[in-house]
Amino acid sequence: MSIASNLTFMLLFLWVAPLILEVFLARTRSKIPGLILPGLSFIVSLIEVLNIAAVGQSILQNLFVLMMTFLLGNIMTVILLVIYFLCRRRMDRQHQLDKMNIQDL
Repeated sequence: MSIASNLTFMLLFLWVAPLILEVFLARTRSKIPGLILPGLSFIVSLIEVLNIAAVGQSILQNLFVLMMTFLLGNIMTVILLVIYFLCRRRMDRQHQLDKMNIQDL
């Protein structure tokens, strides 16, 4: 295997593994475990923003770079939160159906 294919596989794994883990954590009974990965992703994006060194640029350029870094850094956070809320909504709907079935008996 070439280095490029190994790198592609690693990058794909680093994007897919958290998504699968988020689905698993969001389906637990407690709401807290499903929020761990989005929280970590948000903290990492804040660290990225705080690591930007602004030397010799105008204030407007610095603000644009900070804003773009924050927005691009939170793409994974948004994806993880969407997965979390979709899984939780599905679980709540199933819980309500189970409740109705129990009341019908």
